[in-house]
Amino acid sequence: MKMGHQPAQVFENVRYLDRANIPQEHLYRVTASPVLCRVPPTRFLAPYQIKTRLHKHYNTFEEYCHRAMTLPDAIGSELWESDLRVVAYMDNNKKKLARDYSTLPQDTLISIIMPTRNRAAVIADAIVSVLMQSYKNWELIVADDASDNSETEALIKQFGDDRIKYVRLAEQLGVGGARNTGIEHSSGRVIAYLGDEDQWDPDFLLILLNQMRSQRARIAYCAHVMWEKFDPDARLGRTFKGVRFAPFNRPLLENTNYIAPVTLVHERDLLDEIGPFDASLKQHGGWDLVLRMTEVAQPIAVPCLLGHSFQAKAEEDENIAAADQAKADETLSTAGQAKADENIAAGSQTEPTDNASAARDDADALKAVQLRLVERSAWTQPFTTMDEKEHLAFSIGQRSRDLRQTKLSRLPVEPVQIVIPNYESASELEVCLRSIAEHTPTPYHVVIVDNGSSEETYAQLEKLPTLFENVRLIKEDKHSGFSFAVNRGLAEVVDRDEKILILNNDTLATPDWLDELRYVLFKHADAGMAVPRQTLPANSKASKVHIPGAVSAIECDINLSAHHNNIIDLEFDREDGFVELTYAPLFCGLVRPETMRAAGGLDSGNGPHYRSDWILCDFIRRHMNQRIIYTPHSKVYHLQGVATQKRKSSDEGFLASLPSKSRPLEPRNIIRQQQLSQGSDTASLNQNVPQSPHSG
Repeated sequence: MKMGHQPAQVFENVRYLDRANIPQEHLYRVTASPVLCRVPPTRFLAPYQIKTRLHKHYNTFEEYCHRAMTLPDAIGSELWESDLRVVAYMDNNKKKLARDYSTLPQDTLISIIMPTRNRAAVIADAIVSVLMQSYKNWELIVADDASDNSETEALIKQFGDDRIKYVRLAEQLGVGGARNTGIEHSSGRVIAYLGDEDQWDPDFLLILLNQMRSQRARIAYCAHVMWEKFDPDARLGRTFKGVRFAPFNRPLLENTNYIAPVTLVHERDLLDEIGPFDASLKQHGGWDLVLRMTEVAQPIAVPCLLGHSFQAKAEEDENIAAADQAKADETLSTAGQAKADENIAAGSQTEPTDNASAARDDADALKAVQLRLVERSAWTQPFTTMDEKEHLAFSIGQRSRDLRQTKLSRLPVEPVQIVIPNYESASELEVCLRSIAEHTPTPYHVVIVDNGSSEETYAQLEKLPTLFENVRLIKEDKHSGFSFAVNRGLAEVVDRDEKILILNNDTLATPDWLDELRYVLFKHADAGMAVPRQTLPANSKASKVHIPGAVSAIECDINLSAHHNNIIDLEFDREDGFVELTYAPLFCGLVRPETMRAAGGLDSGNGPHYRSDWILCDFIRRHMNQRIIYTPHSKVYHLQGVATQKRKSSDEGFLASLPSKSRPLEPRNIIRQQQLSQGSDTASLNQNVPQSPHSG
């Protein structure tokens, strides 16, 4: 340009689309927006960088993805150079994919569902971000949840685009009901969701649709930036909260909501299988939908920053609109203000009460989603931990389990040797053996090695072989440590050509637990050991150590661990969701017999009580050139001290409650030990649920 003003360098990438016909009165929403003008995100996030050096958690994008598997909010509000590198990687990936897909046919209609209510002041930016999409074959369904006026409808008419359809509900149904109404009025084969406070990158639809199709997936989601409120001058949030993203981790998704609707596209026919939004949920409806969808379809995670959410944007706009009025009309007298200050100084309970009420509401909403997750499971079992907290163990969802049966049916009939070390434990071991008997159709033999327990404990243990089939008890006279006890059991079974399972005594198996581990070794000949979910009960202190992003009040799988830093390959087997690890603790691990023979058992000299599992894992990987594989389809609880509900009374023995013999059940003969009802959720789900930072 020879004349006039040169545009700022950061806006040099701005380009307008042929069909992005933005009305003049809304054009500033594009020209002033770093997001819609494709400004590199490292530019507008640079003010939030507090450190120019690298931190220890990750430097490469691969390291970031490993960290994000346990902490989806790994990039927080204070940025280091490592964080900006990751943001740059994501943006560079976005530009590459956009170039690749820019010439592909756009023949799939995408229906965008936008629920709203009384948001005419904020919805225009969201609509403009749809109009600016490089993928042009879309329809936008604005589902007005019975607004108090017609301002939203009038605003939509300003855009004059027949791809935007306005649907007004006769009565207020909530976000879930409004979304369902929008879906009913839509025609697209693919569905996307955009909140009236949120915005998309111009390549959101183009990239997610084509990534989903190229990977033959039915669901795709991306990373998104989280902002607090909205600055109408900067066209960004007033406060940067972080970037949320994680490769797909189903156990983590059951614990915490990290896939927001604003990041999501999916095939329409998925809703025919799993049903619409649950309109009865006042919060976390998006989380509930994603949980149900991912029970029947494996999503593809697209590491591109394509979404922006603005929390409390409407509140910000209302404050701005009211500012002049507030100056002109002082509603609080000087005396009244003094009285208000006095109440605050005296510790007025008004605000804390409101906060407590909000926390209770959020806790109830969180529990409602968890209750629905439990209701979809194939099996449940109540138990009480030593701290007298009541919990409910449950299996993977029935839909997921049904879909897995075809694969599991290919497994050969082969016995498995189960070695359980034990020390001063009877009740935990009883629970463990009963769960094995209930959920293990595969032939098996159990060898219990008691490592010097007291005579009183051993007297209880001696009853177990009479109560359970295929159980043998070996007594050691002194407590020599975990590794020695395991080796004593291995000596009894290692020469047989049968797979060996090392199992803690304080575990609770769930349906298909062992067959899913066997399937890993069946499918992958180079796998030396297979490990399941290691699920801790709610409020376990170790949960946050291993999974920093976990909600403590919900049960948590810790076998993919930030503490152990044990992830090698997240996409080792994308079809089945298997992950390759460097290490997994031997709380439950299925090992090939030739692998264990080559290792010579556990190294009890260097690791009598611990460390020997690290040594074994290293041996498997380096000397045997075999893999350690984690499967999310096998779920085993690590109870870490359990007193069953049958033992609440000191004069009631748990052994007396068991049948004279327990035997393995047929694959489909799984009993539900407690039917959930409207009144049972308090006992079933932990009540001390804190406010969740994630909503859907």
